[in-house]
Amino acid sequence: MSRAARFGRRFIQERELLLLVLPTLVFYILFHYGPMYGLRIAFMDYSPYLGFAKSKWAGLKHFRNFFANPMSWAYIGNTLHISIVSFIFGYPIPIILALMFNALPLKQTRKLIQSIFYMLNFVSVVVTVGMLQLFIASVSSPNLVFNGKVLFLPHGSNLDGFRRVFNMPDLWRGYLNTIYYIAVGTAINLAMTMTGAFALSRKN
Repeated sequence: MSRAARFGRRFIQERELLLLVLPTLVFYILFHYGPMYGLRIAFMDYSPYLGFAKSKWAGLKHFRNFFANPMSWAYIGNTLHISIVSFIFGYPIPIILALMFNALPLKQTRKLIQSIFYMLNFVSVVVTVGMLQLFIASVSSPNLVFNGKVLFLPHGSNLDGFRRVFNMPDLWRGYLNTIYYIAVGTAINLAMTMTGAFALSRKN
């Protein structure tokens, strides 16, 4: 029996296992290997109106422009720093936390803490940092915020930003419209549901 025939026979015999692997294979093709086709954009003067077919090739033009920027090495350094820190805290910390959760004596407490940590996984680092910066800027001096002197610690703490926002009439009008739409939408939904439920509840 030839090698191709043996391979085909083995393929048929193991078809159930291969079907289990198929979703993972499709996932990697679509979301990991498929996007590599778009890497060509780094070597092109890409225009969304022309597409990949008609856009002109630019060679290493964009790479030269990037490295000519004096901030390019700072960008690279920040990327490496974030990657290394993410690896350090993203690899051993979950293992340590799992061991700590397993050592907790109370089952309910363990479930509560695990649920809190699981919910935090749905919020990425980028979103968390953005929310933190927005909160810090909201309790800092607006002048210092506009001058770029507020990053991760509040400066000149005050509530002027909140006062300016809450003194805007459009804000309160938006709140009232939201409440109005919710109340009216809920009333219409209940009315339509009740009338439809009454008709459907009748046997004949």
